[in-house]
Amino acid sequence: MSDLMPTVLYKFFPEARYDFFDNPKLRFSPLKTLNDPFEGQNSLDAYDTSYFGGPYTAEEAEIINESIREKAKEFPIDGLDIDRIAIAVPGGLPPNTYIRSEDGKRLQSGSTYVEEYYENIGVLSLSGPEKDKEEEFLKKNILIWSHYAESHKGFAVGLNPKHQFFDRSTQNKWVVGNIAKVSYVEKRPLIRFEDMPKKEEFFTKLLLTKGNLWEYESEYRLIIDCVKAFNVNNCIGLQELPVEAITSVYIGMNATKENEEKVKTFCKQYPFITVYKMYPHRTEYECEMCKLS
Repeated sequence: MSDLMPTVLYKFFPEARYDFFDNPKLRFSPLKTLNDPFEGQNSLDAYDTSYFGGPYTAEEAEIINESIREKAKEFPIDGLDIDRIAIAVPGGLPPNTYIRSEDGKRLQSGSTYVEEYYENIGVLSLSGPEKDKEEEFLKKNILIWSHYAESHKGFAVGLNPKHQFFDRSTQNKWVVGNIAKVSYVEKRPLIRFEDMPKKEEFFTKLLLTKGNLWEYESEYRLIIDCVKAFNVNNCIGLQELPVEAITSVYIGMNATKENEEKVKTFCKQYPFITVYKMYPHRTEYECEMCKLS
């Protein structure tokens, strides 16, 4: 794990999730349920048309496609049907932008094809500031409390990223097996055909890149490729969290007294968990925190 990794990462919960303190669980969310509509999508203008030139006639396109199928066999990709690739098509569509559908009668976008790989993807989203600035992050990031802790009525849990729970390196085939930081960029990632055989780089680039507007989240992700392999009460991707992975709990400034007591009762059982309550700062647009235990 990188030395730049924060000593603690945070998971924010809405008010409805105070049942976390009945039996702690974390959800590895299916990619399609995340709130960014561009999750896992590369740029549709990413393909270099000079790679093979064009536009092409139908006959020319088929000749080029055949040569690409032969080239692709040198770089096998699990589950990839070479015959479905349409690198060049009549009319000059950019290479590899479109891929043949299952029935072979129509074309689907490359992004749609990549989605097939995402069916078993589970994403655990955490937040963490620069190392040694964890407390400042919780105090000043009003937006993240508003968006992910239901207008400060929810709570945040501090987690130890070095705990064994977060090491999935032996489980994953081609996605990130350890906690990794999300990068924020202005434009969507550029992915080309020759990148596809490098599965780890290919999917890491797509799954760990988001637009600049999301930078306030300071997100870290643990991504697994077996989300359908486990569930709790038929909730796909939900997994029990060892209490030992929890370092602290932060109660939102608008939490009810009842929920505050629920947190305190739970944490009394575990002396290694520190409890804080957030309050509005008297003069600044930020929070203050008070240690309760």
